[in-house]
Amino acid sequence: MLAGLTLAKVGKAAWSIATIIIPIPLALIVAASLWLWIDSGSRVRTAVDRAVRDMVAGAEIAALEAKVDAERQLRAWAEGQRDEARRIQAAEAAARQEFSDRLALSEQESEDYAKEIAKLQERQPVAGCVADDAFIGGLWNN
Repeated sequence: MLAGLTLAKVGKAAWSIATIIIPIPLALIVAASLWLWIDSGSRVRTAVDRAVRDMVAGAEIAALEAKVDAERQLRAWAEGQRDEARRIQAAEAAARQEFSDRLALSEQESEDYAKEIAKLQERQPVAGCVADDAFIGGLWNN
């Protein structure tokens, strides 16, 4: 019984302090809380919640579509770069092959010319052909 009186006095004291400290009446706060609790299941509240959910979902879908479009553009650019690199690689391989062929041909021609020069140097001069060293040296200088 004593505990009940003490609890009642403490509750009454807390109520009087709460009503003095808070400028808005507690009854108004309780009524607003009760209204929000009751209103959470109303049709208007449900419709508003659904509309907000749909707007958020629509925005998320739009953002994802924009991301997919950007990734498609990036992929198309990367594929273009890959194709360009392949084209350059093929052109380089063709140029290397052509250079290798020309090098082999020029080496063969060089060997043929060296053989021809050696044959010409082995031949004996024609009888009666007179060419002195000054004439031959002049040929090299001109």
